[in-house]
Amino acid sequence: MADKNKDSGLHTTYQWLEAAARDLDITEEVLKPLVPLLLDLTSDVAHGPARPAAPLTAFLVGVAAGRHTSSTTSPAGRLTDERAGEFIDETKRAIGIIDDLLERYEGGSDKKDS
Repeated sequence: MADKNKDSGLHTTYQWLEAAARDLDITEEVLKPLVPLLLDLTSDVAHGPARPAAPLTAFLVGVAAGRHTSSTTSPAGRLTDERAGEFIDETKRAIGIIDDLLERYEGGSDKKDS
C-alpha cells in the first residue's frame, strides 16, 4: 500500500511541475532532465543541514544557472530552444557545487560552532 501512495504522490508532483512549468513558459525539454536531480538535491539538503533550506537551495541553484545563461533568452525573456542544453548544464554544475558543499558540511568543515 505504501508504494502505491508513493507512486500517487510522485504522479501528483509531476502533474504540478508540468502545470507550473507551462505557466512559467518553461519547456519540458528543460524540466524533464532536471527533476530527478533537483529532487535528490532537496532531499539531501532536507535530511542534512535543514529541511527549510531545501527549497531555498533549489532556488539558489536556479538563480545561479540563470545568471550564467542570461544571454540565452529571447527578447521576451524566454529561454531559447537552442540554448536549453546550456541552462541544463549550468543547473547540473550548480547542483554539483551544492553536493560538494553538502559533503563538506557533513564532514563538519562548513558547520558553524554553536
